[in-house]
Order: sequence, then structure tokens, then C-alpha cells
Amino acid sequence: MAGYLKWNDPKRLIHYEGAESYGGKLSPQSRNTPQDPYDFTDMISRMYPTPEEFKEMDETQIGEKMVISCEYTHAMGNSNGGLKLFWDVAHAHPRIAGAFIWDWMDQGIEVTTKEGCTQYVYGGYFRDKGYTDYNFCLNGVINADQTPKPVMEECKYVFQPFEFSELDRTKNTFKVKNRMAFTTSNTYDFFYEIKENGNVIKLGKLEIPNIAPATSAIIAFPSFSEVNGKEYALNVYAKTKVATDWQKASSIVASEQFVYAVEKELDFTTKSDVSSELIVRTSGSELEVSNDNLKVLFHTKTGYVSQLTFKGKDMLLSSIKPNFWRATTDNDRAVIQRNEAITFWKKATQQQKLLTFDHKTNIDNVIVEVTYQLGKEEVFYTFIYTIYADGRIIIDNALKAKQGLANIPRIGLQTQLKDDFTSVNWYGKGPYENYVDRNHSAFVGNYRKTLKDFSESYVYPQAYANRSGVRHAKFTSDKGSIMITSPKENFEFSVYPYEMMDLDQAVYLCELEKLKGYTLNLDYKQQGVGGYNSWSMKAAPRPEHSIPAKNYNFQFVLELK
Repeated sequence: MAGYLKWNDPKRLIHYEGAESYGGKLSPQSRNTPQDPYDFTDMISRMYPTPEEFKEMDETQIGEKMVISCEYTHAMGNSNGGLKLFWDVAHAHPRIAGAFIWDWMDQGIEVTTKEGCTQYVYGGYFRDKGYTDYNFCLNGVINADQTPKPVMEECKYVFQPFEFSELDRTKNTFKVKNRMAFTTSNTYDFFYEIKENGNVIKLGKLEIPNIAPATSAIIAFPSFSEVNGKEYALNVYAKTKVATDWQKASSIVASEQFVYAVEKELDFTTKSDVSSELIVRTSGSELEVSNDNLKVLFHTKTGYVSQLTFKGKDMLLSSIKPNFWRATTDNDRAVIQRNEAITFWKKATQQQKLLTFDHKTNIDNVIVEVTYQLGKEEVFYTFIYTIYADGRIIIDNALKAKQGLANIPRIGLQTQLKDDFTSVNWYGKGPYENYVDRNHSAFVGNYRKTLKDFSESYVYPQAYANRSGVRHAKFTSDKGSIMITSPKENFEFSVYPYEMMDLDQAVYLCELEKLKGYTLNLDYKQQGVGGYNSWSMKAAPRPEHSIPAKNYNFQFVLELK
């Protein structure tokens, strides 16, 4: 063993993950005192603390030992929610030296099935079921082919070397803090963009003083004229001046977005051509509301909209239904194992009993009201469709849920678009996949993607492709479009070429059969992805990122063009 450092050699850094903690709680007896049995360590460390526990690790200790979490957020599947909350604690506590995500890269193995389908696989695929942890090797922030997952963008944001805060609209200033320990800000150039409803109206370079490490400065940005009823955003970027071994010149290393409060309610609806008067027809189990351009077909036995046609263009592949479930993520499965009551919302999605179906014809619209009982509990859902001759359909939604039920994975609508829809333009957070607890790096803007390339699925099939903070989304084909807004507040949506329940049940991608179209989820709310670990209740989204069972009311507006 000659040449190896001994455990007590002063040149060797000593770490023990249980140091300074007893039974998961810190105690006065565990502090850095001569009586501390773990005083030989050089740091205070713990596995998978919450942000609150991480803060406690620092604030309950005496002495000068640094604080770390040797593992703290588990990147298994669609995960790593609440990352910023964790780092808000780290940035506010100077003794906290950092933490380590588990882990860097998926350990999937690429195979091609005998049917010619190529996919990544994991333990258990090779008849090794008695000697494997299955997909627990798929927990990286990058994929097995070393391409980044969406969470990498959130990592970049929370780790960035500059912090931008304290926007002052009256003075046109904000604060920049240099988080680095040795490098000054003159290594970087700083730029700004001002956007109106997602469109750039002003941009340029910012004058930044040389900010020393661990210090701050107040920065001014140019004024601009505001229009009432518009939404404004100030985007700020720090970029490298010169190329290095690891990045190109003008690479963005830090960024922030300040969204301006709007004085007047936003209205993204557009004026449609006036069309002929609506006519209501009933035939057997169908109710048709139509004119020369529009046809909305209801199935009176289910209450669902079964067909939506505008100017001869058939829009939907399946009915519009209430939806409360998502294809379970790895973290969802860990939580459901400990709280099976959550599966009520899966039953509520699959078992919807029609209670009432009524319609009323007015001078300028037709109203159809439908009410369901969900599952076997006293939970009810009401649709009120207000249909206008110009192709506008307002869908008012009301969920009445008794308290005491488990938290709801999502609240919204689900349908399927025909396969001739090819792209989506949206004004909201993007461009990559994001969720309510993993969207700080996703800035509000106008984005466009083809539906074919909208998002990449995970190796173990699960919920994916979500976009949050959406003001409007427009789905387009060569024959027409559907514009979706939610006037009262922002919404979320996701789109993918599979049945949701197939994603929920599959364990390998090659098990999935693609639709001749796309599943579209329109969500009033979807819970976060969670992930402080993936094997206990710490896998669940935090309370502020969850959806408690209670009454909810929301609205979507569909504009057919």
C-alpha cells in the first residue's frame, strides 16, 4: 500500500455522508465539537435532503466545515423538479459548497429488435431479471448517446455565474450579482432584448461596470414605449467575449427574463369572418350544430364532441374529453406505490358517467351543457360549450371535487388531431419541454415546432413534451388551423404521436404504436415532475407544484380557421 494516502493524511479530503446527522435530523450533539464522533470529516454531507433540510444542515452547525449534498436530485426519467428552490438555498448560504446530481449520463444500451426497431434498453431486457435494478441506470441529465435532456437547460440556469434580480420599472434598472469567486464581469459582454407579446421591439448591448467576484451592481437599460393591453419582457444575456477550450465566442453563459405586469387583461383572440346562421339538428344519438362553414357534432349518449369540421376540414381523430391523468413518470410510480389513492384520477379519466345533456339556441350562438360524474366518488365535471357561427367555440369547464381525495396529476382536456396537422406556434415558455417546477430557464416567447419533432420521449415511456405558461397555441395544417387561448389565465399543453394510456403502460419505446395523428393535452394545470429522489415520497412534486382536490373553473377558446 506504499504511496497511498492514509485516512488521516492532511492531503486527503475526507467525506462521510452520515456526518453531522442522526436519524435524518440534526441535533446539538452532532455539531462540530470534540465529542462529535464524525469530527474526522472535512465537510457536512447528507444524501437527498429537501431544500429545507439542506438549509438546516448549514444553520444548525457551528464551526467552519463546508456543507454539501453528495447526492441531491435524481435525474431518472422526467425529473429534477424544484432544482431552483434547492439552489436558492445554496446561493443564500456561503458555507454551502454545492451538491451532486445523480447522475451525469444514462447507461442505456442501444439495440435493434428483430422487427427492425431501434431503441435504448436497460436491465431486465437481457433475461437478467434476478440481477438488475431495471431502469434505475437511466438517471442522467444527458442521454446515453450524450445528447442533453431538457433538464440540462434548467441546470445551466440555476448554476449560472451571474444572478439578475430587482427589476425597477420606474428607473429602468436591474441588479447584477457576480456569483464567481475569482473572475470579474469584464470577461463577458452583456446584451438585452425587449419583447412585446413575444416579438423583439428593441435590443442592444448593455453598459456594465467591471463587477468584482461576489459583488453586485445596478444596471440601466433603455426606456421604451408601452401599449396598454400588451405584455412585455426584458431578456438579459451574458456572453463570452472570446472562445475557450470548452465554448465558442458569444456563447450565452447566463440569462434572465423579467416579464412586465400587464395593466389590462390580454386578449389574443382574432376577428373571424361572419358566417351564416347556426342550425341545430338532432338525429338518433347525435346533435349537430352547423352552418355553411362549421360543424360541431355531439354524441348525446356520451356528451363528447365527436367531430369538429371547418370549411370541409375534419380536425379531430378522437373526441374531446376531460382528462386528469398523465402517463406515469418514474417519480409518479414511486409516489403511487405509497399512495395508491392517486389512481382515482386515472379511473376518473376512464369512467365518466353522463348525467345531463342540454342545449339552447340563442340569437348569435348555441350553448351545449354537459355534466358527468367521475369514477365512483362524488366528483363532477361540467362542460359548457358556447358555439358561434364564425368558428369560435368557448369551452367553460367546472370540476367539483370533494376535499380529502388525493392530489390531481393534471386538470384539462384531451383529444387527438388528424395527421395532416404538421406544426404548432405558441406564445409561452419554451422552446424545450418544461413543467411548473422546472421552467425557470424556459423564457416566454413566440416559438414554432413541427409536431413530428416537437419533443423527444424518454427511454422508459412516460409523460413528456409539456409546455407551461402558454398564452396561446395555434395548430396548423395545409387545410386549416385551430387557435387555442385561455383568456382568464395561462395554460399548458403537450402533443405526441401516441395514446396516453399506451405511454402509461409501455416499458420500452418499441412497444409503442404511433397514431395516425397526435394526442393533444390542453391543461388548466399539470403538477410538477418532482424528483428530490425517485423511491420515496420525496419523489412527489412539492405542495406549491401540486394540484389539491377541490373545485376548479377554467376556460378554453377554440378558433377554427
